[in-house]
Amino acid sequence: VILLLGLLSGQEQRALNVAARGESDPLTRPAVAPLLPKMTLTPTPLPSPTPTATPSPTPVTIVIDSGDAWPTPDPLNKGGSVAFSLRQNGNSDLYALTMGRSTPIRLTDHPAGDRDPAWSPDGRYLAYASNRDGNWELYILDFRTGQQRRLTQDPAFDGGPSWSPDGQWLVFESYREENLDLYIIAADGQSPPIRLTENQAQDFSPAWSPDGRHVAFTSWRDGNPDIFLMDLDSAYDERAINISNTLQRHEDHPAFAPDGQQLAFHGRSDGLDLIYALPLKEYRPDGPAFSVGQGRHPSWSPDGSSLVFAHGDGRQSYIIASSVESWNVAPQAFAGQGLVEDLSWSGIILPRGAENRLTVDEAREEPLFQERMNDTGDEFASFMLQEVEVDAPAPYLSDRVDDSFLALRQRVVDEAGWDFLGRVDNMFAFLTSGPLPGDTSENWNKAARAFDFYYRFPISVDPQVEIVREDLNSETYWRVYLKTAQQDGSQGEPMRQLPWDFTARYDADPLYYDQGGKPKEVLPAGYYLDFTALAEDYGWQRAPALANWRTFFHGIRYWHFENRHNLQWLEAMLELYTADELAQVSRSR
Repeated sequence: VILLLGLLSGQEQRALNVAARGESDPLTRPAVAPLLPKMTLTPTPLPSPTPTATPSPTPVTIVIDSGDAWPTPDPLNKGGSVAFSLRQNGNSDLYALTMGRSTPIRLTDHPAGDRDPAWSPDGRYLAYASNRDGNWELYILDFRTGQQRRLTQDPAFDGGPSWSPDGQWLVFESYREENLDLYIIAADGQSPPIRLTENQAQDFSPAWSPDGRHVAFTSWRDGNPDIFLMDLDSAYDERAINISNTLQRHEDHPAFAPDGQQLAFHGRSDGLDLIYALPLKEYRPDGPAFSVGQGRHPSWSPDGSSLVFAHGDGRQSYIIASSVESWNVAPQAFAGQGLVEDLSWSGIILPRGAENRLTVDEAREEPLFQERMNDTGDEFASFMLQEVEVDAPAPYLSDRVDDSFLALRQRVVDEAGWDFLGRVDNMFAFLTSGPLPGDTSENWNKAARAFDFYYRFPISVDPQVEIVREDLNSETYWRVYLKTAQQDGSQGEPMRQLPWDFTARYDADPLYYDQGGKPKEVLPAGYYLDFTALAEDYGWQRAPALANWRTFFHGIRYWHFENRHNLQWLEAMLELYTADELAQVSRSR
């Protein structure tokens, strides 16, 4: 096969003609063979993986005794286990929850990020993405040995793996040649990846079909994130079909039902994250998509009657299991602090007692920062202002939040490669400061618990900061992305959402003024860091835009972040001022 690949042209490799189907069991049926003549690949076992050297702390291992038989996945029930990523304390690790049990098993324990878990069809392996070796690559965890093996070897970003139904291949997303496209690689890593898509638009989030002949994925090729389907027997970009095809929804994360009769995906519309199921017949739409729940990252049960999906935000997340027929009855399977994503449901039931073999030491994890506080000596005001070494008109923060800001600033320097927070437009605001039009007098800058970064970053000629609009619960929020200093894959990852063009509001078309701008025409090239997600790790939350943001620039507030510590505004103010001082200012207005 390797020799054949070497003889193929680039166009022929893209075509990826697939092996003849045959009548074997779908879990052992050959999946893909490159081009004519059609070939039947003989499944071969994966080689014994070589452990990857990793820094302290030691990675998690699940060691099943050599005499133990690895459980066989049961595709006829809705039990099994769900693998997922959970972001806590500023980092993502992998977990697995056997349905019906209350506590998940932690699968990875590494200072770098681990995400995008995907079960192999036989339940023995878990493919995932990690940046533990300095850039995002694909890895495979062998549950029978507990060893982890690096699969891809390219400085570019690799992620989002999905297995072929015979377990011999993986399709994944990769930012090579300055574009996010889909590639296919043999699971044994013995041959180089084969490029599947070459469209100039971003292609990502692939899902391999149960028949082994199709790949569903998300793409911007029609100007909106839609779900596309590619037939591997005719694997050309121009023959991929848009099967969701909506302008009002942003779709992502497709997932095939085990029988191939439905495709689930996540769609965001009117500020809501919903899970949809699209009926399929011979891998073509067979009716409109219908909503089956509220959440993200869907995955099907082994018997195809239920879905699990993530619900919640970065502070509290849930795994919800829902019947496709009656989604209003949706029992909660897991609740945890942090952000749950990337669900993958397998028929494998992890052996009881496997958690006793883990090397995770939860107490070993150190907090992201330590908020050191000084005694004010004032019986009325509990905390004092601390001067922060930044370029700002009044560089002061409350003693309750200054260390979290400094730790966030250093983390941004480490991960983005430049000092984004070294200059801010505003920090502390004096008690007598009046509100801007449309704003409230409860200004968190007055409580010394807010900062406004330099607002001109996103609207410069060559912006190093991009702003993405997110409508949530009838309010408009902004997600901030920083272009990283190193563009070699060692920092950040490609963008998947169109930034907002604020300068369009000053164009000749009055429509864009009324809308407060418009989405940019194309996704920006390169690698970016999600500053909003990182800020939340350190307790700093973005604020919604004011109601007048479309016509009043200062109401946009993409630059504004607050650290409230679950306090009400008056409670925060009373940490700095006495009740008499606050009352006196109020009377003077």
